[in-house]
Amino acid sequence: MPPDAQGIPLPQAAAERVSLSAALAQGGGNFRGAYVHVPFCRHKCHYCDFYSFVDGDGRADAYVDRALAEMAAWKPLVNGSLRTLFVGGGTPTMLAPAQLGRLLGGLRTSFNWDEGAEWTVEANPETVTPEIAATLRAAGRGWRRLLRRLNVDFSNFVQMAGIRRDRIEKATQEST
Repeated sequence: MPPDAQGIPLPQAAAERVSLSAALAQGGGNFRGAYVHVPFCRHKCHYCDFYSFVDGDGRADAYVDRALAEMAAWKPLVNGSLRTLFVGGGTPTMLAPAQLGRLLGGLRTSFNWDEGAEWTVEANPETVTPEIAATLRAAGRGWRRLLRRLNVDFSNFVQMAGIRRDRIEKATQEST
């Protein structure tokens, strides 16, 4: 195990974090994209292995506050402009419009972005209210390609189509 500054051996994972921090401090932060994970969901899907949890009501404000603090901490370590952002989860559109607006606004102002930067926000159709749609649109205002893509969870459409198909088949059977 490599030693720390006082010569005390560090576990491998801690040694890797120290070397990453040293590399970033020496100008090694040439990132071109960012991912922000919003861990809140309406329900936990059986196929999902991502870190997420239901019942984020009391946690969402604290999450956004912490995410903004993390952005401030990373800002001096990121050299150049970022080209892409993916906000995923969980379901980012589970945040209240004000919370989502604060998060996206913080991302916009915390880092330098290429003129053609592209942002993608993952969404569940059940959570995209007119207010959320307006928040996403406002976050992209004034940028050529910002928030041009909304990644919608297709499994919800498949489920809704299956329910509709079942209703049609049942109605057809009842009428014959």
